[in-house]
Amino acid sequence: MSRRGVMLGSAALLGLAVLALTVAARDQPSGTASADRCVASGAVPTLGATVLHTSPTLALPTRLELVGNRLVVLDAAAESVLHVVDRETGLLLQSLGRRGRGPGEFYGAWALDADRPGDAAVWVYDLSLRRLTLVPLTSEGGTGSSTTMIHLTDGRLVTGTRWLDPNTIVAAGLLSDARVALYDGAGHHVESLGAPPALASSGLPMQAGQAQLELSPDGSAAVLARRYVSNLEIVTLPSGTARTIDGPVGVRPGGRSTELDRFAYVDLTVTAGAIMALFSGREARLHGSRAPFGRCLHLFDWQGGFTAAFALDTDVLAIASDPDGQFVYALRHDPVPAVVRFALPPTGSSQPVGRRGTGVAAR
Repeated sequence: MSRRGVMLGSAALLGLAVLALTVAARDQPSGTASADRCVASGAVPTLGATVLHTSPTLALPTRLELVGNRLVVLDAAAESVLHVVDRETGLLLQSLGRRGRGPGEFYGAWALDADRPGDAAVWVYDLSLRRLTLVPLTSEGGTGSSTTMIHLTDGRLVTGTRWLDPNTIVAAGLLSDARVALYDGAGHHVESLGAPPALASSGLPMQAGQAQLELSPDGSAAVLARRYVSNLEIVTLPSGTARTIDGPVGVRPGGRSTELDRFAYVDLTVTAGAIMALFSGREARLHGSRAPFGRCLHLFDWQGGFTAAFALDTDVLAIASDPDGQFVYALRHDPVPAVVRFALPPTGSSQPVGRRGTGVAAR
């Protein structure tokens, strides 16, 4: 078995089949991954990708986080769990992170969050171990070892974490009792915020609630993207009031887990002025392991207005934006794994697509 097959076999032990793990074998025929519809009707501008970094070091990159002037890449199949790339030059600065269950090791690394203030480290959330580990980043080399670890002590199935402040962790996932959960700096559950999404009453299976999580730069709100339903949710902090935003292309699964076939929003990134969501719209029965990849970038404002859409000229799996919203960085798998960059048009230089400020409902 190949090294990639061994690593993915280990990941399967996490029980992530239920969560539809967002990794795809590169030997899947790419001919099924045609350009996808980004809005219900009409054309949208296309953004061209510039390759920032590619090397044999990248095996199966799945997550991306901007940490200061660095891009941190989570890799599901390389010998090292993390790769650190200079976001301006594309230079690989370091690869780090051992695989295992011990201190400073990772068994099911799933999500990233930049450590603030200072941007000198990144938090890695291990879904299998339910553990957050702080990994220091160095400008050159270094082991990136860390003994700062936080275990989430309750039984909630968390798939993403973000630090709201030095003592508060905001978490999302398959939560049956809330939109988001709050933990203290020791990993103890403190509070659940927001009424849970109406999944059961609407006939949707629990798996439809799997969410990506981002926080607004000022910490006043969390935004959730659910992978099988084409809406976003903005949760005001700390009140927990949730606002649902409909995307421009409708995706809604049936009432059985076997019908969780079509992907909607597969990743998120935010700036002070915009929410950017990577949209797939693809069905697994047609696209296979390419289904979680997207070629559409939908932009929303923090009031819930859908402002613009862009087509991407290549399939990508994860996105991250610089604070000014000038560039969106992404992970591409074909023809070889790469970190790519898209330049966004200046605000106001292109016509918004769709209707502004509609499709928003407080729940």
